[in-house]
Amino acid sequence: MGNDHVVVEPGARPPSSKRLSGRALVATAAGVVVLTAVVVVLLWWPGTSGLSGRDLVTARFDALRIGLSVGVGSGGVVALYLAWRRQRSTEDALAQQERVAASTERDAAERRITDLYTKAADQLGSDRAPVRLAGLFALERVAQDNPGQRQTIVNLLCAYLRMPFTLPGAGQDEWVQEREVRVAVQRILASHSRVGAPGDGYWAGLVLDLSGTVLDAPDFEGCRFEDVRMSSALVRGVARFGRATFDGDVDFGGAEFTGEAEFGEAVFGGAARFGGAEFRHTVAFGGAEFVGDVDFGGVEFGGDVEFGGIVVGGDAEFGGARFGGDARFGGAKFAGVARFGEVTFDGLAGFGGVGFGGAARFSKAVFGREARFRGASFGGVARFGAAEFRGDARIGGATFDGDAQFGRTVFAREAEFAKVRFARVAWFGRAELRGDADFGKAVFGGDAGFGGAVLAQRARFERAEFVRAARFSGTRFGGGAGFEGAHFREDARFDRTEVRGTLALDGATFARGAPRSLEHLQSDDTRDDQHQAHDPPHRRRLVQGDHAVERGGDRADPHPDRVARPDRDASERETQPAHADDQGDAEHDTRPQPGKSA
Repeated sequence: MGNDHVVVEPGARPPSSKRLSGRALVATAAGVVVLTAVVVVLLWWPGTSGLSGRDLVTARFDALRIGLSVGVGSGGVVALYLAWRRQRSTEDALAQQERVAASTERDAAERRITDLYTKAADQLGSDRAPVRLAGLFALERVAQDNPGQRQTIVNLLCAYLRMPFTLPGAGQDEWVQEREVRVAVQRILASHSRVGAPGDGYWAGLVLDLSGTVLDAPDFEGCRFEDVRMSSALVRGVARFGRATFDGDVDFGGAEFTGEAEFGEAVFGGAARFGGAEFRHTVAFGGAEFVGDVDFGGVEFGGDVEFGGIVVGGDAEFGGARFGGDARFGGAKFAGVARFGEVTFDGLAGFGGVGFGGAARFSKAVFGREARFRGASFGGVARFGAAEFRGDARIGGATFDGDAQFGRTVFAREAEFAKVRFARVAWFGRAELRGDADFGKAVFGGDAGFGGAVLAQRARFERAEFVRAARFSGTRFGGGAGFEGAHFREDARFDRTEVRGTLALDGATFARGAPRSLEHLQSDDTRDDQHQAHDPPHRRRLVQGDHAVERGGDRADPHPDRVARPDRDASERETQPAHADDQGDAEHDTRPQPGKSA
């Protein structure tokens, strides 16, 4: 049965006891006699030589007495040895009997467990629900009394749940009864997986394989498991996993949740896989902790989703997911790479105060409503290339410690970047900002590139600070641009820039002098007044060499939302491909050429 002890049949001699033969006993007695005689002889003649009379008698008497004492002592030693041998043999025999009894008891217990397990398993296969329930509770009792059998019995219960949830020829009553049996299985698994269960009810280190099962309103709140596999499971009703602890890996890939799903404050110690799952109702992961990687790639979220305050220690994959309701990630922390490429947010996308420790990739993402990134921090490269913001984009106060790439990004409504800090390159090449754009008090620590971008409405750069090169070559301002109080510490390029409306530069400073294009624009205010009778009032174009600036007149544009794109060839002369570290973004993100000046 796999026991480590040596099994000896009853009545067999213990291995450590070896009986002395009669010949050995006779030899021992003879040895004692010979030893006594030798001592007497040695003391009788050599010890009494030269003595006579009474001294001789006394000496020989002493020799005889000493010799006999030696013989008696030797015989006593032999007797003690024999007594020790007898006692040891008796103890060995008793220990062997105890081992045999324990082995017999274990064998009987294992046979009893096997019988109970077999009978209970047979009961689970009954066509009567009460019999199945009896077998279920019998298995629970066996597992409770025998810790070594718990995982085996849990495997059997999981296998029962994995069986098809149908009964051949069963009616409504049988279906309801079978559902009760399955719910009872779920309750047994949950009740013995909670730390602090009454008595000794907690079964530690359980592994659940519920792949492909049908679960009805499972309640595993506060439970603790080793590994959990629920891939392709159908979960009906409210699924409660709040404050649960998963010490190992979990797999919910392809699972379908028809009701609410609660994972708030859960702890995932290993990899967490939800790829391809479908959540039809609201989902709550607020405060959850993912120690390793987490995969939500391709997940369908039908309702509102709460990821506020989650902590992800590894990489986070959301690529291709769809959020049908509001998605709130406020205060979340991503230590590794956060991938949101090609994600669709149909509702509000809330990333306010989120900390991205590694790269954040939102390339080709679609934000259907308002997108909030206020106060977010990006520790690595932030890629928003070819993303589409259909609602307001609130990114004010965010911090970009790595490159910020918004090449070809579309902002359909207001784009707020006020007080944003770009520590490195900020690239908006060929981006379309169709609503108001606010970059007031923003700090561009690296190169700022707006080459070929279209800012259709009012663009505000008041008190913005450009620490390195600022490139607006080929940029089109459709509703005017305000650079009041802005600081340009290095080169500023505005060649081929087009402006409709007012270009305000009051208080702006240029460390290397204002670009010639801006000087011409400022001096041409007088020229505009002098030639206003000759130029159409709704559109005036000022040309000086290769520099062109368009300014709107008094008549309003009849199509304010239709903004002409800048000359493609002209804008491309001021752009270079993005870093080659991400080929997927290189198609739509461009960066300025380092070292070129106005």
